This record gives sequence, structure tokens and C-alpha cells, in this order.
Amino acid sequence: MRVLIGLVCLLGLGLGSSAAARPPGPPPPPSRVLLDQAEPLGLSADEVRAIEAVGAALEEVGRAAHAAMRAARDADDAPAIARAERELDAAREAFDAELEAILGAERWSEIRAALPPPPRGAGPGPEAPDRPAD
Repeated sequence: MRVLIGLVCLLGLGLGSSAAARPPGPPPPPSRVLLDQAEPLGLSADEVRAIEAVGAALEEVGRAAHAAMRAARDADDAPAIARAERELDAAREAFDAELEAILGAERWSEIRAALPPPPRGAGPGPEAPDRPAD
């Protein structure tokens, strides 16, 4: 579990000195983080296959939502930014529900509690919209 937390924190911080100069890209899909840590998490072969399948389907949805967010921010289009945020939230919720179905509510809850919250907004910089804290 410590390996998973360290990996996720490291990925969330970004690497390299130029990371602060540009808006962050989309975070790695949660399925990749989980699959990279399959052994330490004790995932069975069936769980790995199920997470791969769900991850592949939802990764495409996430990619499209992140592209919509980038385009909306580039256009400074507040309604489109709000729509893209809803799409990203819906993709996260769908993935969360799928993982709960695969791993069971208690086990997924334990793993999820160890993960940092998903990134919101564009990160530091003038292009980040002001958002109230959740």
C-alpha cells in the first residue's frame, strides 16, 4: 500500500523543473496506477483483467473530456469549462462504481482512501479558473 501511495504522490507532484511552467496534462488513468501496483495490492488475475477492460473503456472517455477541458480553457469559455468538469466528474464516478463492483465496496474504499483526490482545475497559473473549495 505504501508503494501505491508513494507512486500516486510522485505522479501528482510532477517531475522536472519545466512542469511548473506549463499547465499539467491529464493525470494518469486510475486503472494504470492500480495495474502498476497489482502485485502489492494483491489483485487477482481476474481483477486485473476486469480493471484493464474497464480502464480501457473509460480512458477514452477521460481523454475526450480532458481535450474538451483544454479547448474550453483555451477559448476562455466558462460554460464549456463547466460542461467539461461535469464530464470529468461523471467519468470518475463511473470508474469508481466499476472498481467497487470489481473489488468490493470495502476493499475499494480502503484503496481509494489512500489515494489523493483527483486533480481539479488547470493547476497553478493564470489560466486556472477560480473555484470554491469542495
